[in-house]
Amino acid sequence: MTSEDEPKAENAPFLGPEQLLKILNSLEKQTHAGKVLSLASWLDNQMEALLVSRMPGLSKKSHKTLFEGMAPLSSFSSRIYLARALDFISEEQAAELHKIRNIRNQFAHNNEPLDFENQRIKDMVSNLARAKRKDYDTPLDCFLKAVTDVSLSVQKIINADDKTTGGFMSAR
Repeated sequence: MTSEDEPKAENAPFLGPEQLLKILNSLEKQTHAGKVLSLASWLDNQMEALLVSRMPGLSKKSHKTLFEGMAPLSSFSSRIYLARALDFISEEQAAELHKIRNIRNQFAHNNEPLDFENQRIKDMVSNLARAKRKDYDTPLDCFLKAVTDVSLSVQKIINADDKTTGGFMSAR
């Protein structure tokens, strides 16, 4: 089978505000760790969707080679780095995504139970761009708003014909 004959990878699923709202509503009964892991996974999938949206000729085989298992773009961090290197997202978006990823890593790889009252987590949340606005009640609320902000800005980039319309944190 030649590359022209290879089936194309399906477009990444639409990850719009309605889907994010469903996830946010489903978080009510989850632990803080569950909330963080679910939302970080959402953003990780969004970064994959962004990259795939910029690869119109991507075959299913190439998608698997790039994004699945131990592939070069299988990790959240590699997706952020590549999206930034290709100027799909701004430095500010990349920094915010890395901060969220680091919070996720604290919850995912810690032997002790964590929540947003833990001082280390509070300190990490205080470094999010959203924390500067001081429009939140708790560190968890700040984290949720930060995820929503960056998610909506990345989704605008995915949906836009021109990345300059990417929202409050858009790349150039």
